[in-house]
Amino acid sequence: MKPHTDRTRVLSVLRALCIANIIFSTAHFCVAVPLSDDFTTTTSTALVRRDDPPKVPPGSDAKDSSAFRSFYEPTCTLGMWSDSFRDGYGKELWSFDTKLWKWWIRNMGQWEGFPFGDGFPPNTCVKTKDLNDRLDNSITQYRLAGYCECEFFDNDNCEGHLFNAFNRDDMQLRTNGPDNDRISSFKCWPTDHYDSFVNGHVELFYQDSLGTAVQIEKKDFQQIDQFGFGTIWRTTCYNLPEGNTLRKYVVTGVTCQFYDNIGCWGAGRPIDYVTRTGHAGVDSLGGLGDPPYALKSFFCMLPFGIAFEPRKDM
Repeated sequence: MKPHTDRTRVLSVLRALCIANIIFSTAHFCVAVPLSDDFTTTTSTALVRRDDPPKVPPGSDAKDSSAFRSFYEPTCTLGMWSDSFRDGYGKELWSFDTKLWKWWIRNMGQWEGFPFGDGFPPNTCVKTKDLNDRLDNSITQYRLAGYCECEFFDNDNCEGHLFNAFNRDDMQLRTNGPDNDRISSFKCWPTDHYDSFVNGHVELFYQDSLGTAVQIEKKDFQQIDQFGFGTIWRTTCYNLPEGNTLRKYVVTGVTCQFYDNIGCWGAGRPIDYVTRTGHAGVDSLGGLGDPPYALKSFFCMLPFGIAFEPRKDM
């Protein structure tokens, strides 16, 4: 071995790496360290102990836009965001795919998911910082939908009650009351609010008539196993009259699924319905009559989803 020659070669390599580091990065600095004639390198196999992460409900902190979830299902779904990067209907404000957008998503405090289920019991206290460390005391928007209710707290141990919510959307907490940037924990539990349901109705408008209305009372609901959602309250199937083409409908106070066959065929499987409309407020769909909206039957459920337009008849 020729120690002086080897040391000279090593120093040359270090100088070259230093120059490259200065050119391509300003985050590190090089320090020249003299080497002895004989030197050795060792590799440590010691592992740094890491604590197991806290148990959290199933969900995602949405590293990209594909993680955004539907908020129009019976399944309880909660979303919380720390800044106004979504509009009032829950869509991205920016739709272009750029490095800036990806950086923004990655660094924003947000979480969307299911507050209970999949082995995570209801009424469990969840700390927002366990979902995303940028959420703690910085939530300015939330959306909660489905058959559930949640309570939000000022402290991270589910103490210091702030408010309760169900099927509620508030994208401007900073201007709506005193709860902006205060949420640190929450807990949720299943409920369909059957006891508070009063009534609903569906107005049907055909091509050759003024239309008809179907009144829905609490007594019209029965508990039926809905594939994928468990047992839910829903009505019987209503068949539309033959010979008339449905052109528009208005749904008030309930959520309804419409089918392109008689008898709500496939009603046990949510993928088989043609369209779903309605919530605790007023919702409508027009321009019907042609595929895929050649509708022939429907049934209704207790309302879920965000009532962007409130009822005017109560």
